[in-house]
Amino acid sequence: MVPLITRGGTLRLRVETVRARVTGHRVADDGMEIRGTILGGVPDGAAVVVRRRAGTPLNRYPVTQDGGGFRVRIPLRELIDDMPVQGEAADRLLGARPDDETGWRLDLSLPSDPGEGGAAAPATAAAVADTSTVVDEPESADVRATVEADTGAETDDDAEADEEPATLDVPTTASAAANRRADTPGMPDDFAAAEAPGAADDPTPADAPTAADDSTVDDSAADELVRIVLDDDVPEGLYTHADKEFVVYRSRHGYAGLKARTPRPLLTHATWEQDGTLVLTGDYPSSAPADPAELVLRSRDRNEERAFPMSRADGRFRAELPLSRLVSLGGVLPLPSGKWDIRVRRPASATEPAGPSLAVPLDHAALDRLPVETTLNGRRYVFREQGYDIPLVEAHSDLRPNERGAYRQARTRARHYRTPRRLRPLRPAVLYDSYSGKQYSDSPHAIHEELVRRDADVEHLWVVRDAQVELPETARPVRLWGAEWYEAMARSRYIITNAHLPEWFGRRPGQIVVQTWHGTPLKRIGFDIEDVQFANARYLEKVAKETPSWSYLVSPNAFSTPILRRAFRYEGELIETGYPRNDVLASPDRHILTERVRERLGLPPGKRAVLYAPTWRDDSYYGPGSTASTCAWTWSGRRPNSATTMCC
Repeated sequence: MVPLITRGGTLRLRVETVRARVTGHRVADDGMEIRGTILGGVPDGAAVVVRRRAGTPLNRYPVTQDGGGFRVRIPLRELIDDMPVQGEAADRLLGARPDDETGWRLDLSLPSDPGEGGAAAPATAAAVADTSTVVDEPESADVRATVEADTGAETDDDAEADEEPATLDVPTTASAAANRRADTPGMPDDFAAAEAPGAADDPTPADAPTAADDSTVDDSAADELVRIVLDDDVPEGLYTHADKEFVVYRSRHGYAGLKARTPRPLLTHATWEQDGTLVLTGDYPSSAPADPAELVLRSRDRNEERAFPMSRADGRFRAELPLSRLVSLGGVLPLPSGKWDIRVRRPASATEPAGPSLAVPLDHAALDRLPVETTLNGRRYVFREQGYDIPLVEAHSDLRPNERGAYRQARTRARHYRTPRRLRPLRPAVLYDSYSGKQYSDSPHAIHEELVRRDADVEHLWVVRDAQVELPETARPVRLWGAEWYEAMARSRYIITNAHLPEWFGRRPGQIVVQTWHGTPLKRIGFDIEDVQFANARYLEKVAKETPSWSYLVSPNAFSTPILRRAFRYEGELIETGYPRNDVLASPDRHILTERVRERLGLPPGKRAVLYAPTWRDDSYYGPGSTASTCAWTWSGRRPNSATTMCC
């Protein structure tokens, strides 16, 4: 019996007779040779049908009798020729899977009129029913029972792998146990929806597959098609041919499949060290490029990557990922919260950019040891599998459990903002916010340093989103959306920000809010934008509600003053002092600061760099919340002491 959670909307029980099994495989004479057995014997006209998910069959390969079983040969060249060109399948592939990796399902085609050579045995028990239905099966039958529990959401085959079924294998008899794992290398299962119970055998459930679904086989109306199971005692196989890896693998439901891909490492072990370092080790195939390689974490939530060096020896690799203390231009910070896929690539060199990255699959033998996790500085990190053999790193939020989610946020705001704002006095504190907690920078940074220099008798609080800001000792962090942030918004006498304030905020009597903004308005902003395409359709409504809470609005110059007042429809006091962030340009220490910046950017002495980095464009966009921007970098070497960087 195989309980599993799928992506549909019903709870089902399926009892399935195993009609065909793979009992062995090998590569010989440029072909994949598969051996197996068929319940009831091998009929004349039987064939193995190979096809990509949601695609037409690649071919029918007639089987030949081999003792009491069958044998079939699939030319590897035909599999290679059936692989999509680079980029063709990029839009449909899931999460971490690269578009040079192709999977094929195996179906057994049995003739409806088997003739004299044998009989195609009908299924003695194949049913899909509600959990209230009892399905009887003869005691001697070799069966697999499957329970499905769905969420009720409409999905398709290309839904994210995190929504795909997770399985737990329980044997109904010793011979009927569906083997979820194997001790040899495997690959991501690229057709989970097709293997879901009911997909191939029940054509009329409420969430029946569409014509494009992998579970719908329209190879021959006269033939019966059944799935082939990879026998429990047969290991998965990994073979190399023509610069490709070919894998005979067992899907999460026990079915046999083929995959081809560019050779790459196979992750076999993951452990956490006490200091929060994730240590990943695995096999590094000899067929993979011998160039230096690095492991890459790629975010699923944003266009962001983190790279880590890999060491290799004796066909193995090792990578250490200090996820709680990553060094960057922004300081030493933890990995941002979210889901991160694991990939491998050739690192960039002085003459070439980094190579394309490939997904790193997870060895099925590691599944019993997962997930593994650690908690450091109040932040939880998890290494787990997704979609059966896709490795995934999850960094959880630094918010406490009672601060997460809309309901708990409403309770936190009521307790730590509304009540203190009404009942508790203001305190001598300055709350700084730069780009909604994303940075220690800009004019709030300059004002903070000046107040510290003057030894102002105030407490300095800085808004930090997701622990992604490194602060000096002179400022205390407050977590954005945390209880202490709400209380600071309610009770800090001074609030200095260069970004918008929350919609629920209202300046209380005695409180001073300084809006420094963050640039000269060469583009249109606020109410000057004729056709607002921000992700928040209520942007202008929120601006109109926010500006009365500003005590002062800082203008960088005479050109900006009338624009800022008009664009924000601001009627309060506007201070035309120039931006505090620009004071550093006139600082007596500016030459020292310049050398520090050049050193951090890796610019050699005497090399001149010019950066042109425009902002988003209010008149060009892809859709709500997605503004157009293109960037091209050009380094000019016409003069030995000059370099030009252009972004446009």
